[in-house]
Amino acid sequence: LFIDDKPADYHMFMESVNRIDFKPPVTWIDNGDKALQYLSRKTVNPALIILDLNLPGVHGYTVLKYLKTEREKRKIPVIIFSSSDHKRDIELSYQNHANSYVKKPDNLEAYLAFAAEIRSYWFGTVNLPDRDI
Repeated sequence: LFIDDKPADYHMFMESVNRIDFKPPVTWIDNGDKALQYLSRKTVNPALIILDLNLPGVHGYTVLKYLKTEREKRKIPVIIFSSSDHKRDIELSYQNHANSYVKKPDNLEAYLAFAAEIRSYWFGTVNLPDRDI
């Protein structure tokens, strides 16, 4: 699940996963309110969530707190994907049980590396339930 309000970030991510021949089904949600509404459905249980912090509607921290306090959702790994590299944002993310914090890449080569790391670590090294992103 890719939660980010910027279409350019979503398209760069999708371009990157396609270029490295990694084609998981990815659902894109572009604001915090829609994310909470989508995630509150019992049947929604993605294998991995990539979450921006600065979202329209509710903030990404609110989405993260919901995920990590909801019994059925708290085991889903969450990668914070933010343009911020402020120490406070990083600390708050981990205090709220984010599994990773990644500063958004600023070019296609960096996006390709990010996509390759997700494929290698989250879908290669780590054992996750069989679900979509």
